[in-house]
Amino acid sequence: MVTPRRFVLGKLGLTYENGFIRYVKAGGAEVVRMIYFALRDRQWRTIPFKITGEQIHYAQDKSLRITYQATNQSDGLDILQWSVKIYANTEEVTFGVNGVVLNPFVRNRVGLCVLHPIDETIGRSATIVHPDQTSSSAVFPVYIKPHQPFQEIQEFRWKLDNEVEGHLVFEGDIFETEDQRNWSDASFKTYSTPLRIPFPIEIQSGDLIDQRVTLKVNGLDKLTAQEPDQDQIYVHVDGLRTTPFPELGTCYNHLQPTPTTAEVELIRQLPLQHLRIDLYLADQSWSANLRTGLETCRAFELSPMIGLHFSENVNEEWRRCQHELGTTDTKSVRSVWIFGDEHNVSNDRVLHAVRGELRSLFPNAAFVGGSASHFVELNRYPFNFSLVDAAGYSVTPQAHANDDRTIIENLAAQPHAVRSARQLSSGKPVIVSPITLRGVHAEPDLRQSTLFTAGWTVGSIKYLGEEGVSSLTFFESHGAKGLINSEGFFPVFDTLRRIGNFEPETIVRSTCSHPLNVSSLVLRRGDKSLTILANHTPDLVHCSLDAAIHVLAGYGIIYIES
Repeated sequence: MVTPRRFVLGKLGLTYENGFIRYVKAGGAEVVRMIYFALRDRQWRTIPFKITGEQIHYAQDKSLRITYQATNQSDGLDILQWSVKIYANTEEVTFGVNGVVLNPFVRNRVGLCVLHPIDETIGRSATIVHPDQTSSSAVFPVYIKPHQPFQEIQEFRWKLDNEVEGHLVFEGDIFETEDQRNWSDASFKTYSTPLRIPFPIEIQSGDLIDQRVTLKVNGLDKLTAQEPDQDQIYVHVDGLRTTPFPELGTCYNHLQPTPTTAEVELIRQLPLQHLRIDLYLADQSWSANLRTGLETCRAFELSPMIGLHFSENVNEEWRRCQHELGTTDTKSVRSVWIFGDEHNVSNDRVLHAVRGELRSLFPNAAFVGGSASHFVELNRYPFNFSLVDAAGYSVTPQAHANDDRTIIENLAAQPHAVRSARQLSSGKPVIVSPITLRGVHAEPDLRQSTLFTAGWTVGSIKYLGEEGVSSLTFFESHGAKGLINSEGFFPVFDTLRRIGNFEPETIVRSTCSHPLNVSSLVLRRGDKSLTILANHTPDLVHCSLDAAIHVLAGYGIIYIES
């Protein structure tokens, strides 16, 4: 594991980790979340790289110079070799890349990227200087934009406060900005090359990459504060702001073996109310998957949440499945999701085709329209929300990067998608399902069985619950992507069991001074409360809550009842 290093340069501070710059702050306020270089293949997968020859020269509080060489490798071949020069002083940070293609490669993107934090930018005004040297005014959007909010960028200025502004200068390509909250990322991303230029394209041996990004902070002399103390963490509880505790559930995976008696007994200990069963109606095995899914529901003593995935043959598939669905205990079905054949999202055609008869089949079920994938599909392909009872989508924190730090950063994006879904659907209840580390159809993540995932789940319940989401579906019931496996239960199981034993009625809003280090989830039942503090770092941390200091071990979780 690469240890991040923090450097202070007057009123500027930045972190260097694994070749990239993170958390550039001015007077303690975050200006830029990350500056990095990325090579993405035709499936948008990030191609890994190896660093050699790294040199770091730091003149205390004055200047920083970092150089290294790196090589991207794919399928055993060296694809791109690049050199980096990073220079920073008390006024600016420069990140430059020079590279040469070693072997032909089909890419969607290659170049520098800048991540902008969301809390310090949304609603703030910005000025874009375009390649033709004209300029335009813009605003970082409050609700999630389905497409690029800023385009054709050569320079970028935005307000940090009334007297201080960030200023980015881009060289070597034309840049544009996307709203990464669409994919549950807590950032806006400015990148090259513009998506208006067709992709993927094949880069050829000998092709050159030459790009540079310079960040300046204008008005630093107006700032008096330096970086806050990183050692002491404070949690504040706002006892007047509460939301109902959401319904919890988990997913059925037909590829997993039938749960054992011991696994069934464990799942019954959790505060779960539904089991999500997804049926792909173009697949001939959907009927068998329904039957075994319902059998698992009965064993777990949970209500079914059914997802119906239609292909373009909606009417034919609907005729085939009506009888099978009619033989279920329809009154026990909690909700039914309806997905069309395009973009993994509901559409008016399929909703009109099946909605009336589904109402008759499932009189007690809520009908959910939304995305079977990221929020972005719901945002880009909206439908008539009057045809459904609720809007929904899934969450995974690894759409763009898979390191621990990014996964924790992205917790803060989860309530933004809820607010945007509510605004998009004119106030419909919001359901988030499923919530997974890597996505429903992805390979298991080795962190599933660790305290890291338990702490991330605490954060997810906090952020989504405080925003008033009505229902949450976490992971799978059992297996490598589940709450338990054949060898016993994972830490996330223990966390959910402790929550269930408390029988919470509401979530109380709380804030943490260092949300990338610690998440705080405050639950209430009558005059009783349970506060859960989850340490997202491998380090020992001290956390102040109600004038008491609590010590959390690396990735530790503590439960405080009062």
